Amino acid sequence: IDRIFTFGEQNIRYFQELYPDIETKWEIAGNPRLEMAKFNPDLMALRSQSKSIGMPTRFSNINQCEGYPAFRTMDHPESVWEIVHQAKSYATMVRVVEHILEKTDLSISIRPHPTENPHSYRFLRERAPERIEVDVTYDFSAWAARQKAIVGPSTTSILEAYVLRVPTVNIETMAGVGNSFEEQGSAFDNLTKVQTSAYTPEALDDLID
Repeated sequence: IDRIFTFGEQNIRYFQELYPDIETKWEIAGNPRLEMAKFNPDLMALRSQSKSIGMPTRFSNINQCEGYPAFRTMDHPESVWEIVHQAKSYATMVRVVEHILEKTDLSISIRPHPTENPHSYRFLRERAPERIEVDVTYDFSAWAARQKAIVGPSTTSILEAYVLRVPTVNIETMAGVGNSFEEQGSAFDNLTKVQTSAYTPEALDDLID
């Protein structure tokens, strides 16, 4: 490999930790996702009209886009913690969805991670198909700008929500996995920051004010 383009210094440290034998020239190119959020003035006005809660997900170890079972991840024992983390987070997300449906008149827009299978969310959508959608559009920023708030597990996509000033809620403390990324070390620094920067309720009753 002659050259690798990356978002920033943290990404370089991440890949150097994973692949210490790679010798290449690193180029910091910036994050084009954030540029799309920063320089589109039309996005800021969308949230004030919203009655939708956005739920970006990150469950690709238990909902792989090509349909591989969780056993594939478990072939690497050092990754088992990720399956436990994602399973607990998803179970909590289901409870959050039910709570929102019961306590509010808001709709819910689920946005699967690009490495997930969107079709799997049909089971969750069956709870209230008139109020739950599964969004697979291209531009995360345009989707996030249409949400009243972002609620879900840790994902670097939350950075766009910060730029757009959309309130964010992290559900992983409720799921009992609130310190998982920090325990895994510097390779997960980005997700540790995302996890701790959002509002982190400890119970469902703290979720809705």
